[in-house]
Amino acid sequence: MITEAHMRHFILVPLLGIASTLSVLPAQADDGPSRREQAAQARAELDSKFTNEFVRSNIVVGRTTMDQVRSLYGEATSSSISSGHESWHYDKDQMQHAGKRGFGKLADRVWSAGRLVGMVPGMGAADRVGDAGLAGSVAADHAETLTSSDKKYQHFAVVFDNNGKVMEYSLN
Repeated sequence: MITEAHMRHFILVPLLGIASTLSVLPAQADDGPSRREQAAQARAELDSKFTNEFVRSNIVVGRTTMDQVRSLYGEATSSSISSGHESWHYDKDQMQHAGKRGFGKLADRVWSAGRLVGMVPGMGAADRVGDAGLAGSVAADHAETLTSSDKKYQHFAVVFDNNGKVMEYSLN
């Protein structure tokens, strides 16, 4: 005869086993943004640094120092000295690819090639690359660029005076 104590034993022991197994499993934690989201955020942050609004609000002729420019933009992609004044040049594309290695650079090259194929007359990017979302994404990129209230540039150059302060700058 099965007693109430036996029933509790047959029900509780398996449940306790399941509970102990679950406590050993790692919790499904929110690890923050995915790599794709992080890359998009980094691109957006870099894009914002190549706008008139950002430069005007962060660079003041005669006041902003070399160290301040370096803290805003990092190391220059190139530099030169002319007439005794040092110039730093920042290229957005080079800065974007500087931190990438291996697969990240390859993925960007594949992405760039896909975008170029989409520009060939009569050949949609989705037809050639095999990704129907690519054509829509390219169109969205162009729409964003056209509707943006602050133009995004590719190059930023800054010239410093003999005291290491910004003498002039340009975006193009």
